[in-house]
Amino acid sequence: MAQTRFHFIGMGIFWPIFMYWGFTRPVPRKLYTDLICDNGQDGTYIRETIRTRKPGLWSKLSKQLFDNKFNFPEMNEHIGKEFGWGIVGHRVV
Repeated sequence: MAQTRFHFIGMGIFWPIFMYWGFTRPVPRKLYTDLICDNGQDGTYIRETIRTRKPGLWSKLSKQLFDNKFNFPEMNEHIGKEFGWGIVGHRVV
């Protein structure tokens, strides 16, 4: 019975700390960045597909690419248009 008490104390202290660390740690997404930022035809196809099929997602990705100093002709910052959020449902984004 005494060991259960120590498990409860340990879980009460370490579990919230571990969960906070796990949820706030940035996830490395090098593969996705490499795919989207590819200079070849594959990268162009992926960017055009995301831009036409998921414009809400593309506006976020385009802003992130622009903030990270990437330069692609498909980006909203180079086209000069801002995507309006008024017509997008919550399932699209």
